[in-house]
Amino acid sequence: MNLIKFASLMAATGGGKDPDPSADPLQCLNEGMDAMCCLHDGAVGGPGIEGCVTCMMKALEDYDEEPTCDELKVGDFCKEMKLCFGSGACNDECDIELEIFGKCVGRECPELCEEELGFGLPLAIA
Repeated sequence: MNLIKFASLMAATGGGKDPDPSADPLQCLNEGMDAMCCLHDGAVGGPGIEGCVTCMMKALEDYDEEPTCDELKVGDFCKEMKLCFGSGACNDECDIELEIFGKCVGRECPELCEEELGFGLPLAIA
């Protein structure tokens, strides 16, 4: 697997933001790995996590390095995320793992794509 893509996805999900101050940093790492493993294990339309990461990064490539919640909400980002999860590139049964990870990293936009996916993506963005 391309580690740069994995690192990019982890940076996007962690966003470089301060996590929940009450959260144990190692616990957040564990929660992140649980989410990544879930996305990998259930991916049916691609080569595990690589297909999911590729799909998610493609959806983010049209945005600045640090897009805002509003920019992602009004653009096609959530439609593209629905395609990533609906095509099997990303396991669409990881909502619990993603929610737990999202709470741990202290995401700024908890409802992002909730309408399209049925759960909010754990992106920590402005």
